[in-house]
Formats: sequence, structure tokens, C-alpha cells
Amino acid sequence: HLHLTAIRGTMLLLHCFSLSLSLIMFSTRLHFPSDLDELRELAELLKFYKRQHTGYVLLLYCSAYLYKQSFAIPGSSFLNMLAGALFGPWHGLFIACVLTTVGSTNCYLLSRTFGKRHIVRLIPYNFICVRTGAILSEITSLDDIFSWRTLLQLLLIACMALLPGALIRRYKTEEEHNNYMYKSY
Repeated sequence: HLHLTAIRGTMLLLHCFSLSLSLIMFSTRLHFPSDLDELRELAELLKFYKRQHTGYVLLLYCSAYLYKQSFAIPGSSFLNMLAGALFGPWHGLFIACVLTTVGSTNCYLLSRTFGKRHIVRLIPYNFICVRTGAILSEITSLDDIFSWRTLLQLLLIACMALLPGALIRRYKTEEEHNNYMYKSY
């Protein structure tokens, strides 16, 4: 019995290796479609591959769809059309609906878990970088760097960057004071 398990494991490993090797060979042709011609090419390639490896094509499709949906990457409409081309209208509809539900739930859970804590903290930094880049794109000479307009804009950006930290610090101080007063009673 142990011998059969080892043989099955080896066969599975060889099968995975051959699948990986074939995916590497097709990797230059595998990418998310950005227009209808690319969608047709991808559908034909995956239909050909699906004849012998239906499960792997389904796994690849589901992984790609969940990746796009979970991270809110545009382009799921092309993947919906690909589902129809690969799996037929009814199976494709079912698969697309299930994956849309699971992917959007993943997106919600990711944003709920990490959104406020990480993304909100990055807003001041990103604002500074974007606004500074916009200012720098308008500068045509070194004299423009030292103009009053540019200096005032950069000063305003610096003040806006400090504002969230100051507000948070003040809010925490007020909250700690209120908690202390509440505990005193």
C-alpha cells in the first residue's frame, strides 16, 4: 500500500512538472487580454489546452479571476467573456457568478482588514509626492523653483502633511483626558 502511494505521488509530481513545463512554453502567450483580439487568441489557446487538462484550465481561470476581483483590478468583463468561450454560456455564467461573489468578498475583507490601517496612513505621503510631482512638471527653469508661487505651494504641502498627525495627536490627548476624567468619578 505504501508502494502505491509513492508511485501515485511520483506520478502526480511528474504530471505537475509537465504541466509547469507546458505553461512555461505558453507563458509568452498567456496574459490578461486587453482587447477582443487578445481575448480570442487566449480563448483558442485555452480551449486547445482544455481538451486534455480541463481541471488545470479551470484552476488557472479561477485563480486569474480571483486575483483580479480580490485586488479590484479592472478587466473582469474580459474574463466573463472568456468564461463563456471556455465553459459555455450556462457553466460560464455559474462560474463567473461564483467567482465574482468570492472575489468581491475577498476584496471587501482585504480592504476591511488592511484598508484603514495602511491606506489611510499612506494618504499624506502620496499626496505630497503627487502634488510635488505636479509642481515639478510645471517648472521650466531653475528660477521657477525659487518663485514665491512654488515656495508657497511646497509650504502648503508640508503643512498639509503635518495636519493628520497633529489632529490624531490632539484627538488622542482629548480622549485620554476624557477617559481619565471618567475613571475619576
